[in-house]
Amino acid sequence: MIVLSVVLSITGKITPQTLQNALSSEEVQFAISLSLRSAFVATLFALLMGIPSAYALARYHFRGKEVLDSLIDLPVVLSPLISGFGLLIFFGETGIDRFITEHIVRVVFTPE
Repeated sequence: MIVLSVVLSITGKITPQTLQNALSSEEVQFAISLSLRSAFVATLFALLMGIPSAYALARYHFRGKEVLDSLIDLPVVLSPLISGFGLLIFFGETGIDRFITEHIVRVVFTPE
């Protein structure tokens, strides 16, 4: 309720000219573009990985099915803060990050 009242009080002070100036800003356009591209890639990845894995989990019985199901459910159980922190540690100053950065692509602190 407090968050809603803060958002409404801020929204009431925005004029159309202020909104137009903000949306024409290069930083805001980059942020919107990055958000849309990230959402598209995440959705595409989720579709390509989620549909086959859901089908396999629903139709077949195989060794390690419970482990795979738990790994798939893990992002739902963990908060985004913990997930992000874990990914930052995983891709941070470790041997894995050095290998990925040198041979594939830089992951941490890069928008693209």
